Amino acid sequence: MLTNSLSLDMPLATDASEDWTLLDIISAQKAYGSPEEALMEQEGESRLLKKLNERLTAFEKKVVVEYISGKSYQEIAKALSKTEKSIDNALQRIRKKASLP
Repeated sequence: MLTNSLSLDMPLATDASEDWTLLDIISAQKAYGSPEEALMEQEGESRLLKKLNERLTAFEKKVVVEYISGKSYQEIAKALSKTEKSIDNALQRIRKKASLP
């Protein structure tokens, strides 16, 4: 019976840069409804992250990391020794770059 079993921690992708596991798919199934929808969502997120990594400046990368961690514009500005307006401008550029084909 165990000879046909799969580890929940086994990586599914052959590409080393993407490390999805069966457990990731099962966990995401609750949010997306099916494993297929979850996998498609993860692939979309992976493509977006790759696109952003190629297009963002070093400063914009720092801003987006801080923003994603839940910090406010004021907290980001203080952490990066910039003005809130420069943080706002960077986030506007990031949004534009993320929406480009």
